[in-house]
Amino acid sequence: MTYGSQSFKTMIRNYIITAFRNIVRFKLHSVINIGGLAFGVSIFTLIMIYVVSELSYDKYHANYADIYQVSLNNGLITSARLGHSMQESFPEIKYMVRIDLHYGGGQKAYLTNMESEEAVEFEDIIYADSGFFNMFSVEPIAGDLSRALKDPYSLVLTESYARKLFGGEDAIDKIVGFVSADGRLRRDFTITAVIGDQPGNSSLKYTAIASFITLNDIKPGGVEADLDYYNWGYYTFLMLRDHIDKQLFENKALDEYINFTCETYEIDPASEEAAEMTMDLVPLAEAPFYGNNKRQFISLIILLGALILVIALINFLN
Repeated sequence: MTYGSQSFKTMIRNYIITAFRNIVRFKLHSVINIGGLAFGVSIFTLIMIYVVSELSYDKYHANYADIYQVSLNNGLITSARLGHSMQESFPEIKYMVRIDLHYGGGQKAYLTNMESEEAVEFEDIIYADSGFFNMFSVEPIAGDLSRALKDPYSLVLTESYARKLFGGEDAIDKIVGFVSADGRLRRDFTITAVIGDQPGNSSLKYTAIASFITLNDIKPGGVEADLDYYNWGYYTFLMLRDHIDKQLFENKALDEYINFTCETYEIDPASEEAAEMTMDLVPLAEAPFYGNNKRQFISLIILLGALILVIALINFLN
């Protein structure tokens, strides 16, 4: 047993010595071979890091497998009324959350600390329904998340932007001035909570979250958001109750959407236009790939990375 072990060690040592001598003797050849293999492995590793990152989007949410984004007519943008009417009509819905990215002036705005009168530039301030924290996972830092978005002109800050606006001070119940970049909206908001910053693999970007009910007062479309079926600029997310058949619910919701649309716009329900209307519940993790070629691109670069690695290995072995 001991003799066999010694022989194996001697064989390995001889292989290493021979390999080292060959590397020293054929320097250029060795550099090309080893460098090519290292390059191929590095490229493949970088590609797989990118792929894993892309496929992990939104999966940090505890309920991600149960969250759906509503798609109408093959697009993820909806009216604000859609979510409101669905929640009122369908007891199958556990939570409904609408998110505004445009009408509330939050794409770029300036928030002012009323005590110091210091203004901070914010981007991606979204407006969301009060069920946001029931549906999406966030890290609570301060404040009561169960009530944080229930009242008009409530605002939740992410931790890094709370620090920019208030330094190390407690932000809860502070009043901040809100001015949209175009100067159209000027309001005062009350800070109701502070949450942790988003992870990088979140498809929904925000630096602060305002209560959606505020839009009923701002009335960006001239009517309350809950009744506004004309302006399309919102995302609508749903969580269904346990044991609800997704396909049956989709069919039921689509029938109501078609009936409402046909009645509102005087469309014949038997027409081709009505037949082309669609509604899909897109799983949250699939939403970043919906209606684009991103998944095909990921498959392509995986194939390319594997090809580079195989070529590098063949070159090294030869």
